[in-house]
Amino acid sequence: MLKLIFSDVDGTLVHEIKGEPNLIQLPEEKRYISRRALELIGYINNKAPFVIITGRRKFGYEKLSKIAHSHALIEHGCVILDDGKPDVGWADTLKGAIGILGHYNGLLWEYAAGLENIGYKTDYNGRLASVRLFIDKPDDLTEIEKNELEKKVEKDVCHLLTTTRNQKMLDLIPKLGGKLNAANFLMSKYNIARDETATLGDDANDEGMMLLLGFPLCPGNATEKIKAIVKKCSGYSSKYCYGPAFLLQVSGT
Repeated sequence: MLKLIFSDVDGTLVHEIKGEPNLIQLPEEKRYISRRALELIGYINNKAPFVIITGRRKFGYEKLSKIAHSHALIEHGCVILDDGKPDVGWADTLKGAIGILGHYNGLLWEYAAGLENIGYKTDYNGRLASVRLFIDKPDDLTEIEKNELEKKVEKDVCHLLTTTRNQKMLDLIPKLGGKLNAANFLMSKYNIARDETATLGDDANDEGMMLLLGFPLCPGNATEKIKAIVKKCSGYSSKYCYGPAFLLQVSGT
């Protein structure tokens, strides 16, 4: 019996598809979610807590208010929100990397400033525990540049910081953060076992939690690596790139 469902948002529940029937547009975004998906998520959340787990910062997460959920793990799980407020215990876990939550006085921010000094640009407007890295605009890092930056972070501060891919973008986060670690924290807090969970995702920053947590599911637009993980773990891979098909697998309907 499932007691906790973790779900990525962009590319998994929300898509850049338009012109299809029964889609709802997110506020101020060119992204959409199906009405049927919203209905199923509401039904699921009444049976077992549905947890949003996303790379979005708080003001991006607030645009997801129509999606029923019990908790939100935002900024790649580096901030856990319970009823919209940060979980203090989780914030304390990351204190060695981010300092006091909201004060921007820890290693993460110092290292990001150092990257700025050698030509990178950063964005942490509205972020509490992560920094987006780029040069001139958020999606212009080439694959070579991403690899170089990932290696630099690993060499410089691998004991406390790491990087994670977020679609075309690269983010700097606490090493103790991340979607998998945040999910494990929440499971431990509520005494929920791995085989009592399900995980929904589509992209690189979902790989860890989908491989190591419970029943994995993905939409048809998921990366080939995600699909391989789902197959390896005997999960469910939908042939559809959007819509509620894979949600039916955990709804019991």
